[in-house]
Amino acid sequence: MPNILIRSVPEQVHSLLAARAKAAGLSLQQFCLAELERLASARTAEEAVQHIRAGLSDYLEAGFEPIGPNDAVAAIREIRGELPDE
Repeated sequence: MPNILIRSVPEQVHSLLAARAKAAGLSLQQFCLAELERLASARTAEEAVQHIRAGLSDYLEAGFEPIGPNDAVAAIREIRGELPDE
């Protein structure tokens, strides 16, 4: 398995990470690896926009009409069982 070595970590950052690792019952290495895995698995803003655009293209190609913000709010309220504002 590959390794990552990070040099010149500021003392304040090291102390904070060590404290968080201890609170989680993990070694500093385990904690940092878990955080790196979490970071790597999260979409970047650009990836999220591409995903949304691809989904929208599929939605429109399937023949659905685009909806506006008022329609979206009404649908959410309907799902929640809320009454209309009117």
